[in-house]
Amino acid sequence: MAAFHCSSVSFSFDRFGLRDRPWQLADRALRKTIRTVQVEFTRTGKPVAKGLPVWPIFDPAAPRVMALDDAIGVMQKPWLEHLRFWEAHYAARRVATYPTE
Repeated sequence: MAAFHCSSVSFSFDRFGLRDRPWQLADRALRKTIRTVQVEFTRTGKPVAKGLPVWPIFDPAAPRVMALDDAIGVMQKPWLEHLRFWEAHYAARRVATYPTE
């Protein structure tokens, strides 16, 4: 699936009619999974759904995320090395701009 701007609205709030695109059965199945996970997280504090792997608690030392796509599963946070580069870059700029005394 290809995500588009605000695509989460269509999946979270059952608003497939807001976008003129050819929704597939896989889109509808994913919508059901996402809505189930959201309801269970709201109800119990745990993002669970039947057939879904255990959603790991986020650990910055070993960042893993749940991929909700054609294949659902736990994966390393995407673009991790790029993110670390930019985090270090902006951390250095903050120190240079706002030095502590």
